[in-house]
Amino acid sequence: MYGWRARLGVIVSPPNTVCEREMAQLAPEGVSIHAARMFRPRGVGSLSRDVLLQTNESLPQVAESLGHLKPHLVLFAHTMGSMINGPDQEQALTDMLAEASDCTAITTATAVVDALNALQVSRLSLAAPYPDVMTKMEVKYLEEAVPGLEVVKDMCLSMESGFDIGTLDPSVAYTTAKEVDDPRAEAIFLSGTNWRTIDMIGPLEADLGKPVITANQATFWAAMKHLHIGGISGYGRLLDLL
Repeated sequence: MYGWRARLGVIVSPPNTVCEREMAQLAPEGVSIHAARMFRPRGVGSLSRDVLLQTNESLPQVAESLGHLKPHLVLFAHTMGSMINGPDQEQALTDMLAEASDCTAITTATAVVDALNALQVSRLSLAAPYPDVMTKMEVKYLEEAVPGLEVVKDMCLSMESGFDIGTLDPSVAYTTAKEVDDPRAEAIFLSGTNWRTIDMIGPLEADLGKPVITANQATFWAAMKHLHIGGISGYGRLLDLL
């Protein structure tokens, strides 16, 4: 049976073309990835808070659908989707996902916060593919969720379409991370589970001399930590902590 070591149920946004592939690349032998997509009406406009909230309305139904495969863990792999209501609502979100899927749930928001704490990061540079207003929402979330954290520099790619984010070449993640780096920053965070980033973690850490955290990497790390599965190398200092 696939997933004899662990089956991960992964909830992604409707246009996400990257998360499943990157998580499958990270997965060690015996860990399987099973994704389900949230719903979004046809013709919905560009990325915005309203669009994300509307899409999140389908979360209970989507989480319930994953429960049928008896997963060991359910992951809500959507950075902004899991941060949009702020840290105060994070527990309610994970409780809802757990109840709907009958399984423990972890969100990308929780995973990134845990990763920053595990690496003892207090000063961060952050880059995101979203419009500026959403990137600022993410900065606010992290600074509220991680005691003492300061985002010393942030930048956005101002992509208006979630689908278009997935078409970016991985080299964009490399050049963006180099641009957002700051001497004050102890780590770099590349946000967005639909942004191809994991193949750039190794080169960036070698060139910048500091940890590089990405949305899919952090989410997968949190899953493996919860399941006590290690032995993943080549994708940054965070996974070396397993």
